[in-house]
Amino acid sequence: MTDYEEMKSQLLSYLYDYVDAGQLGNVSEIIDNVMCDYTFKKNSEIVKITCANGDIVRDYLIAKTVEGCSDGTLRNYRYILNILFSRVQKDINEIDASDLRNFMKQYKQEKCISDATLDKYREAICWFFKWCHAEGRILKNPTFNLKPVKHEIRERKVMTRIELEIIRDACADIRERAIIEFLYSTACRVSELCSLKKSDVNMMDRTVKIFGKGRKERTSYLNAKCYMTLIHYLESRNDNSEYLFVNKNAPHNCVSKVSVERLVKKIQSRTDTANRIKITPHSFRHASATHALDSGMDVVEIQRFLGHSKLDTTMRYAHVSQDDVMMSHRKHVV
Repeated sequence: MTDYEEMKSQLLSYLYDYVDAGQLGNVSEIIDNVMCDYTFKKNSEIVKITCANGDIVRDYLIAKTVEGCSDGTLRNYRYILNILFSRVQKDINEIDASDLRNFMKQYKQEKCISDATLDKYREAICWFFKWCHAEGRILKNPTFNLKPVKHEIRERKVMTRIELEIIRDACADIRERAIIEFLYSTACRVSELCSLKKSDVNMMDRTVKIFGKGRKERTSYLNAKCYMTLIHYLESRNDNSEYLFVNKNAPHNCVSKVSVERLVKKIQSRTDTANRIKITPHSFRHASATHALDSGMDVVEIQRFLGHSKLDTTMRYAHVSQDDVMMSHRKHVV
């Protein structure tokens, strides 16, 4: 994927929840028409900082780069710390908890962000100051008593096995079916699917090398349906691309995150499932984990399957149904 295509993909992904598929296609054409006379080059210097305390922030991002944080994580850290130090213009050793609380309060009011988003900002700021204190850059950590922001955690709706079958039946061609089956069988993230190459799949033992967040590699697996569908999809292609999933039209670049999101949205529009759940590429990851748990797969095995470093993250994906709770209660609480 070229730098321009990556920029366009990210831009369209931000617009995905605000416009319908037809409008998104028009926006895509407009971007192409406007940008055709320009040369686009991605700024790969993720650690570039221009705010106050920039030297320390730069050192922090370099340290996180060495630790293996993904480019997306580094950009988020840079974005949040740039905002913080552009508003709290003090030497880092003079910043206290009240400065951080005032920043969070004012920023939430100005941008109307949710408490969940605000807590993510707080967490990133806490990680930064914890690192500064551990490195001896500051004498006292001002985030020590900065408590988490309470926010409503809604139970995610998980695609049922019946809904999964409905989505399967709604696929219009072998390419759509292959992408759906792969998302479910491997429980991969959409970004991971887009970057996969044919060489990452071992059709002999039905395994897949997936490179996830933090450049961590894990192995996932193809179930029987995914295996057979993937074979038929690859046989149907007449291109020489090294990527596992590509665009329909020449020059057959690797499929983008936005195009997969649009594809899933289009498939669901052919069904009547939208009145209960909005299905996205990530929905298949949740469904795979939950169905595995329902079928008796050990939660630690599910953790490895999803590539999570923490078990509590896995439990946000693998949902225990209320019916299972009821049956267990009747069995054990007697």
